[in-house]
Amino acid sequence: MATVITHLTNSTRPKQIRPLDPRRDLSRVADLIELCFSDTLDPDGQRYIQRMRQSGKMVEGRWFDTPPFNVNTIAEGFVWQENGEIIGNISLVPFTTLSRKITLIANVAVHPDFRRRGIARALTVAALEQSKSHHIRSIWLQVRDTNELALNLYKSLGFVEKARRTTWTLLPGNINVESPSGARITQLQPRHWKNQRKWFKQNYPDELLWYWPINLNAFRPGLLGSFFQVIYETQMRQWCVEQTGQLRGVLSWKTTRTYADQLWLAAPPESEDLVLRTLLPHIHWRERSKRPLSIDFPEKRAENTLLTAGFRPDHTLIWMEI
Repeated sequence: MATVITHLTNSTRPKQIRPLDPRRDLSRVADLIELCFSDTLDPDGQRYIQRMRQSGKMVEGRWFDTPPFNVNTIAEGFVWQENGEIIGNISLVPFTTLSRKITLIANVAVHPDFRRRGIARALTVAALEQSKSHHIRSIWLQVRDTNELALNLYKSLGFVEKARRTTWTLLPGNINVESPSGARITQLQPRHWKNQRKWFKQNYPDELLWYWPINLNAFRPGLLGSFFQVIYETQMRQWCVEQTGQLRGVLSWKTTRTYADQLWLAAPPESEDLVLRTLLPHIHWRERSKRPLSIDFPEKRAENTLLTAGFRPDHTLIWMEI
């Protein structure tokens, strides 16, 4: 990776690249992103585009304040401009986790008529150069597993795959899975927190948790967890499964302001199917939700159970870091 960074520092930026100016660029960038990703935009993505257009009219240019980012920051990035038209874009989203500054590269978009000219590579190089000049030591991005051209580009620049995660969505309706026998649904207790926390961090590791708008302490059972839910304005329901007197896992339902409410599963791999099959019918009946449910989980894990229950995979994202 050191060789890549040295090369980037000494590279010459093409004259078509300039910094993003939120006051005059956001609406045009929103149009470009919508054009490039029209076949993959979900309701949250459409809301995100709309918010960009609205923020383009604001003097401050503050626009990264909608999920999944949940941060307020001035838009940063670069555009590729030719003959007065923006035909390429890359966005830089800052995060801080464990006292460490992180940059997320997002919205890498090139107009279909101008692809295969090295524009995406040049924009990514510019983003890496700027991050290095700002002493950012960790740069992340996400790419769909079906986007082989982008995946090969990022690998060639030194990005390393860190995880593959699938987002599953269940539309309102009946859960199809049958509850197994021998498992018991119980109320979550403070004594469960040690195992719940350990399993949660295995499924949602610290190196990725900064991306999700959630605080781990909000999942904690008891008064302390309730306090953090109030502080972070989090509404949550939690259930656990016991079998032969042992805790097998915890499923949490978090309400959101986005398209779907979010499920979070804290269970060891050998108990994932048991916990999901036991709790999904129960919580769906208890909540009687008319909103979709979504769960983000490591690729291929609990796949058969989620499919049987009626969930459908939206997409699988590859997380990469340099």
